[in-house]
Amino acid sequence: MSWSPDQAQRMENALAPSCSFGLARSVDLNELLAALPPRKACQELVNVYFESFASLFHILHDPTFHGQFACFVADPQSMPLSWLALLYSLLATAVLALPPDSDLLADLSRQSGPLQRCMELTHRYRDMVMRCLEADNYLWNHNVTTLQTLIILIHGLSHSNGQTWTLLGLAHHLALNIGCHVDPESLSLDVLESEERRRSWAGLMMLYTNQNTALGHIGLPHTALSASSRPPADVDDDDIGQESIIPSNTRGRATQMTYLLLKFRLYDICAEICASVLCKQVPDLDLVHRIDESIRQERSSWESRLTEAIEIAPVPAHHIAHLNILYSYSNHLTLLLHQRQALDSQFALPARRWATHRCLETAKHLLEVHATLNEASELIPFRWYGRGLGSFHAFHAAALLAHLLQMKVVNDDISMYMGLLQRCLGRFKSLAEYSAVCEKAAPVLQVML
Repeated sequence: MSWSPDQAQRMENALAPSCSFGLARSVDLNELLAALPPRKACQELVNVYFESFASLFHILHDPTFHGQFACFVADPQSMPLSWLALLYSLLATAVLALPPDSDLLADLSRQSGPLQRCMELTHRYRDMVMRCLEADNYLWNHNVTTLQTLIILIHGLSHSNGQTWTLLGLAHHLALNIGCHVDPESLSLDVLESEERRRSWAGLMMLYTNQNTALGHIGLPHTALSASSRPPADVDDDDIGQESIIPSNTRGRATQMTYLLLKFRLYDICAEICASVLCKQVPDLDLVHRIDESIRQERSSWESRLTEAIEIAPVPAHHIAHLNILYSYSNHLTLLLHQRQALDSQFALPARRWATHRCLETAKHLLEVHATLNEASELIPFRWYGRGLGSFHAFHAAALLAHLLQMKVVNDDISMYMGLLQRCLGRFKSLAEYSAVCEKAAPVLQVML
């Protein structure tokens, strides 16, 4: 079924460029709508986004978007161009979570291989995001929806090896222009609008942290950019009304926002490791012990909110995914914290033994987590993470573990560690067709073994 309705004169007037700085151009709404997948496929991709990406990077208020999507289905011309751009950003990101054998990939793309199909669709929908934004004159006519669109677009790009730095700068200055860095309590906005702004600023700061790390700007905390905006409320979407927040989660269990807030605390620890350990020629071992204890305390806090909840009663699969992803990242930080002491003979033997012990047990757990992320049936919607950043963390653990085995510092359980490495290599090989990380990691680990 086609999305393209008859174009009405009122829409021609509404879409007329409001600024003429050489960039605005006339827009045919039918063209923007015609590029959408068929309605059933569009609904499926929206569902995929909310089942996979949305819980890890919770920017939107789910009930609000679903209500808007229902209005759009009923009357495609009724929604603003900025919202249509938002929809395309969800579609472009959702495609990344589709499994290689997905019928949607085969139906929507003309390419032959699963990776090629995925890339073609993401490029197609990302191009439509920018076309919609340009039609809306987003450089001058922007709002929170425009910002949400850019944030979700950048998040998807960051998980598909795309270039994001320029878009991040654009999104940051757009956020400043609409006052997202100012806590909305002083702007006389309702509760829902306030939380959308806080989530947008928090998401933008998370993207900045990731990009700075990727560019080697280590040690830069997520609070480096000046702002008065408070963190978003640690509540579920259904607890947020126009006038107030009424948390129903009275037992202290995880909410839809818990993962993002916990991840920021790990980013703070990462910044400290980068600035105070990795950048030092000889790190302070007392500081290393203190940071190690900070990571342990963070893990204890997840287990009190996530593990116990999982054991008491069934919980959404995304909370199980959150727990494993937090474990993966915290293990990665632990290896960064200790690997120099474990490998460098300049450190005293007791320090090296302790660091080696921490690296061995941490690498073991990280490889087990990688297996869970890529093999557990309930985590299928999150395998995009397992074959992406999760596989990068696993390669770090596997390479360090293989090196420690070659150094002959392991006397017991050598066969157990070798089994972990061989199974990890098997996963890398099976994922190589659909994962750039695994495609590169598999032959390197093969040589090391």
